[in-house]
Amino acid sequence: MRLEILSLRNVSISSLHQAFTDLVRWRGRFYCVFREGTAHASYDGRCVVLASDDLERWEVASVLAGGKYPDIRDPKFLPTDDALFVYCPAWNHPAPDDLRFDGEHRLSVMSHTQDSRHWAGVTPVYEPGWAFWRPILHDHGYFVAANHLGKDRRDGEERCVSLLRSEDGRTWEHVSDIRRGEGSNETALCALEDGRLVALVRREFRPKGSPLPLPDVLAFAEPPYAEWQCTELDRVIQGPNICRLGNRLIAGGRTYGSPYSDLIPHAAQMTLLELDLEEKTTRTIAYLPSWGDCSYPGFLPLSDEELAVSYYSSHEGRSQVYVGRVRLRWEV
Repeated sequence: MRLEILSLRNVSISSLHQAFTDLVRWRGRFYCVFREGTAHASYDGRCVVLASDDLERWEVASVLAGGKYPDIRDPKFLPTDDALFVYCPAWNHPAPDDLRFDGEHRLSVMSHTQDSRHWAGVTPVYEPGWAFWRPILHDHGYFVAANHLGKDRRDGEERCVSLLRSEDGRTWEHVSDIRRGEGSNETALCALEDGRLVALVRREFRPKGSPLPLPDVLAFAEPPYAEWQCTELDRVIQGPNICRLGNRLIAGGRTYGSPYSDLIPHAAQMTLLELDLEEKTTRTIAYLPSWGDCSYPGFLPLSDEELAVSYYSSHEGRSQVYVGRVRLRWEV
């Protein structure tokens, strides 16, 4: 396999910490969204939506602030026929000096536009305690993997990832539980040609003495997606995303270990991988320019070989957002 970076642009708009991206095409234009705030885990996040006609020149389309939800983050798009939605996990703290991080004070919020110029105010979506992660269109409806912290975010066994379904992007209902325990959280979904759903589940449980958390889990479900079969993968992938590119399944996120691993054993880089669904393994395709605080890619297939990618990284100093196009060619 050969990878060629066709273009790569820094699309950051300020000197703040900018991270946690997504990328979509809607009504003929490209949109990139990311969070900006004082720091990676600060409590003052807002989400910036950029628009472009060519993936090269970008302009600010909107800045979404949480209002009474002081920190919104990890924005994810859902394009539909009549609207472009953005969903963001948020914290609903009782007071500025009462920063409780548990399921009771977590929720997801959403905004949407019907013309790309006017965006609705941020409002709660679904039940309190759940964080949405990368909704998809499938089988004439919309699906999302949402994760719940439980009563105590420090207790990984209370964490749960569930599959939700919606007909309109506004009202969601529970379908099934994908994975419980082991700190299960951020989960990307992809629909396969045979109708199955595949989920890539990040886990945050860290075994005693291990420098890294548990590897991700690959989960499969057949319609009506009531039961999931799970297999542990061979590596940690944080801030995960997956998509179909031709007849391949591409994954991406922050992985540990790199060409520099002899010097820095657990160096973090933004990595593109191929998922082998038969063997339940991953294969590194390439490391995109990145280092340290990085990941949360958005994927947009442009053809069977070309992929548009958004991600963030701190390899140029502060955390910044990048959008590029890559071509992947597999040797016959």
